[in-house]
Amino acid sequence: RKGLEFLIDVINQIDTKKPFVLKLVGDGPEKEKLIEKVRKLDLKNKVEFVGQVSYTEMQKFFILF
Repeated sequence: RKGLEFLIDVINQIDTKKPFVLKLVGDGPEKEKLIEKVRKLDLKNKVEFVGQVSYTEMQKFFILF
């Protein structure tokens, strides 16, 4: 619905010199499917599932470029 499975596909294709971690916040209905996809693609070092956080905690996950 939000296209996160496509984002995970892109993460799998990124070849970067700097390490990074994609943090997915929330506990929606797609979470288990996304966890399985990350496992199958062996991206556990690049994708972290944070789970549900409060609205006030959410701002610490935003990055401005």
